[in-house]
Amino acid sequence: MKNRILSIALALCMVAVVFVSVPAKGEIYYTGSVQTTDDTGELKDVFFQGDHVYVNVELYFEGELTMDNIRVRLLNQDGGLESTFDAITDEPIDGYYNSSDVDIWLSADVPFDGDLTVCDVVVLVNGIYGWAQFTSTQIIVKRSGVTLDPSSYFYYPGQDVAISVLTGEDDAFRVEITNETDHMVDHWDYQTANVDGVWSVAWTVPADAKDGTYDIRVIWEVSDTTWYHDTFEIAKYFLMIGSDRSVVLPGESIAVEYMVLDMATLTFYTDVQVEWSATWFNNTGVQINATGELAPSYKGIEIFTIPASINLTSDYEITFWANDSDVRTQQEYIEFSVGEMRVSVETDNDAYLAGEKVVLDVAVEVGGGSSEPLPDADVDIVIEKDGSELEEYGAAGLMTSVEGLVEHEFVLAADAEIGTYLVYATVSKIGNTAVMMTSFDIEIDGSFAVSLDFDDYWSGQNMVMTFETVWGVDRVYNNSVFYMIYGDQGIIEASNTTASSVMYQIPSDYVGDINVEAYTLVNGYFMDAYDDATVAKAYLALTANTYTYSGGDLLTWSYQIVTAMTNGSLSYVISDNTGETVASEILGFRTSGSFSFNAPDEEPANWYRATVTLKDGLGNNVVSSATIYLMNDYDLSIWVQSSSKTVSGAFEPGNVVTFGYSITTNGATHLSVYEIWFSSNMENQDWSFLTTGSSGTFAIEVPANLPDGGYEVWASLYNGISGVYLSGDWTPMGVESDQGLWEKDVAGMSMTDFTIMILLLVMIVLLIVVPFAKGRMGAPKPARPEHMTHAPPPPEEPTEPK
Repeated sequence: MKNRILSIALALCMVAVVFVSVPAKGEIYYTGSVQTTDDTGELKDVFFQGDHVYVNVELYFEGELTMDNIRVRLLNQDGGLESTFDAITDEPIDGYYNSSDVDIWLSADVPFDGDLTVCDVVVLVNGIYGWAQFTSTQIIVKRSGVTLDPSSYFYYPGQDVAISVLTGEDDAFRVEITNETDHMVDHWDYQTANVDGVWSVAWTVPADAKDGTYDIRVIWEVSDTTWYHDTFEIAKYFLMIGSDRSVVLPGESIAVEYMVLDMATLTFYTDVQVEWSATWFNNTGVQINATGELAPSYKGIEIFTIPASINLTSDYEITFWANDSDVRTQQEYIEFSVGEMRVSVETDNDAYLAGEKVVLDVAVEVGGGSSEPLPDADVDIVIEKDGSELEEYGAAGLMTSVEGLVEHEFVLAADAEIGTYLVYATVSKIGNTAVMMTSFDIEIDGSFAVSLDFDDYWSGQNMVMTFETVWGVDRVYNNSVFYMIYGDQGIIEASNTTASSVMYQIPSDYVGDINVEAYTLVNGYFMDAYDDATVAKAYLALTANTYTYSGGDLLTWSYQIVTAMTNGSLSYVISDNTGETVASEILGFRTSGSFSFNAPDEEPANWYRATVTLKDGLGNNVVSSATIYLMNDYDLSIWVQSSSKTVSGAFEPGNVVTFGYSITTNGATHLSVYEIWFSSNMENQDWSFLTTGSSGTFAIEVPANLPDGGYEVWASLYNGISGVYLSGDWTPMGVESDQGLWEKDVAGMSMTDFTIMILLLVMIVLLIVVPFAKGRMGAPKPARPEHMTHAPPPPEEPTEPK
């Protein structure tokens, strides 16, 4: 076998060589290169943000310079397109494109997260399959502009700051810093960047620099054009203002926290006075102003009261100024929207049972254009039923939390009246009041059940009935229950009880269905319940002590009877698969026991069934059966032995498929000759042959026009001389039509690439398959089906009784 596989592998190698030597139309390859340059054509691969990136492109078609349409793209580090242009490779001659000669460029104005980023310059050609990439290169793009270090929006007088200019320009420039009045604070004229494109200077913020916004500009000396521009703030101290509220009620008091920090030391700046001015419109639309000072001046909490007469369409705006002795100032403001109270109230359920807990949630907001929770509001809750207040369920003096919430819960009385209850939630704060209502229901939910302790009884057995009454969420005890027990012939028993359970003895002569109906009365409501069971004269269980047997074995069955009977007729009958009785006996009455039967040594039946019958003499019979089956002396197994050439394991129409078979015995001696019948559902094929061996093979040709799908092959084993059926088996197989050879060009793969792939597969075959060449080939055997429709049937047997 190993030599055979080696021969096949060498043959595949020779086929691959032949494929390479045969001229074939392969993939059309475009090749080439791209280089990045500056505007003079000098090679360059490091640029600054905003620079122009020029390219030199070479394009070959099957090794020859060619003129064709190209597309040049600049992609950022995440692959996003930043800049692109189309061109033709005819500059200066066919096959070349130097964009600096025609002043066409890509823009390096790309996004940044750090000091530099890497970009891809990609070139595509419009070939016969559309646009396709044939070359690329990478460039580094550095950040450009003016920067201050440390990077901050605020700086303070006396702070040391490093100013840097990052640029790809070689010309001279100047750097200017001006304040809000365009007064020149500092400047550096006729400066140039170093070879890395960087210019920097150390600058100290002047001690007398006024607070405010400053501009820093980098200006081209040639034409006074601004290259880069940025702004920053200078402040000696910083005023911070805040409040935990932004929407308020008219008349409500709010807390505003303030503090002044020294920018240099981040400590409180005490040499300062904070003034404020509040502005709003009253109900008549007149603007009102109020002013004041804060004390202590540098840190504290100030309480402001929103005027009760404020217009609901007006905001309450407060402006603060922090002034020091040097006439410095910092200004901040805060504003508050004015709104109305909004209340929502809901219960955790729409309906309850008497005795259950009710959870009530009240949410309070103040809102106009926007809204937010209203804290510290008073909440009173009233519960009414039919116009009467139920004080035990209500609450007063509750207060909303910071989240504007109140939760109230109460437990309904066990005898709470059914119906609808109204809930009133009254919320008030500084003269603002709102009332919101909701409702819930108390419903009837009584239940009554009777349950028997078993589903099946025997005549004379004690039956226990259990009664359970529930009203609302509580169980009801000692209530009066009327019950009736009746069977197939009418009422057997009727009585009344206040107990939770009652025992009743079923009459010893009763057989059939037994039913219980029960009735009770709770709070004026009638409820009924029902349960049923089955009564038999006895319950008889029969079991076989083994499932299979061989000729000559002793077969034993055991039985057990559950009954109130003390005497009766008990017998058994043992029959075989032909229906013939092989043993029988009348047993003395007893509730358990066993009996046996010796299977014949020669030609035992396929199965033996024992049937036990118990009779009470009144026409009530109880029957039970159990079967023991003959163990096969011979077993046949078949499987697909041929190897499929497809991944799915299927075979093509016209293939000859080889199957293997084996015959094993279970203690029996192999026969001198066997007959094997084979059949399949591939165009209803069937045939047979004789064999003197216990294993072998056979072949089936798949019909040429057979549709794709799954098929089955069945086999039946017979005694070759007597024709007696011995065993059977089956195996599946798939059929899949030939999909044709691959084209010369497959999915962009050239013939050369395909050939190389074949050579690699051959090497894999040599490395992996050869060590296992001696292994058994063939598929594992699946489970045998119940029926083999095309094989000759085994000898006819009578149908097993149910």
